[in-house]
Amino acid sequence: MNPDQLKHIFFPHTEKQTEAVKADGLRFAYYTTAATAYSIIRNNELWMRNTSTMNDYLEVAHGFDCLNAAIKSPEGVTLMAAIDELFPGLSQQAIGHFNGWLPHFRQDTYITCVSEHLPHEDNNGRLSMWRAYGGSSGVALVFKPDALFKPEDVGVYASPVAYWTPGQVQQEMALIAGRVREHPALVGAAGSASIQNVLFNMFRFAVLCIKHPGFAEEREWRLITCPALEKSPLLQQTVEVVRGTPQLVQHIRLKDVPEHGIHNLTLAALLDRVVIGPCDYPDATYKAMIQLLKEAGFKEPSKLVHVSDIPLRVASA
Repeated sequence: MNPDQLKHIFFPHTEKQTEAVKADGLRFAYYTTAATAYSIIRNNELWMRNTSTMNDYLEVAHGFDCLNAAIKSPEGVTLMAAIDELFPGLSQQAIGHFNGWLPHFRQDTYITCVSEHLPHEDNNGRLSMWRAYGGSSGVALVFKPDALFKPEDVGVYASPVAYWTPGQVQQEMALIAGRVREHPALVGAAGSASIQNVLFNMFRFAVLCIKHPGFAEEREWRLITCPALEKSPLLQQTVEVVRGTPQLVQHIRLKDVPEHGIHNLTLAALLDRVVIGPCDYPDATYKAMIQLLKEAGFKEPSKLVHVSDIPLRVASA
């Protein structure tokens, strides 16, 4: 069975969002501080942090609550029944398998987040993202459209965030159930082991990638890995101190790995532009970023770096 056919049946939201960003040629922005941008460029790597140490921890709880309610809903029951008609008893096996791994999704999952970057944001970025992640020295690294869509057999997965209520998750369950019933031969041909794995990942990414609708303007995508489940030639694990807390960090090395089919993963191949957000020292940051890119091998770094003219608003005491 073609993997794209399974995605069409079981991951309609991911399929829809992927097609949309590819059709529009959207890029992806990594909003962060100037210090972190310096580290990324100097070291040619992105960090993936454990969900238990990030503000995303409560979002994982939101995703689980939405999924749990959806599975128990009439729409979820209908989906499980459609699966059991093809593979008797498989739905409960898949749920049990997922429940056994749930602690790993809460304690052994690492993510990094980017936002869809719209053309009109080229010069100024997105104010809400500067406020959330830039502090007093915000920088956005904007990556080219294909940066997230590398082969999926390297242990790092890209997924769009769904800003859904529990009711919307139930609607998605109904859509998936309908597609299973529309394509019984295709689903049956995949085999029980394959479908159990698909259900497992469907539940997994629901927990990790469903957020409250109030965050919808972030237009977020997540890079996700779980070392207990998958090993990756792109990742290196170290202990780092982040805001005073020692913690395990996964480093995405921005390098080509030809033996695993990974090409054009260098920073020079991926980086489209650098936007310096509202900050205390925009001129100094601008000059520093140009020098960093020059040292990293970029030929005309001044063409990549842009300073936002959004005025810095200093919080009152």
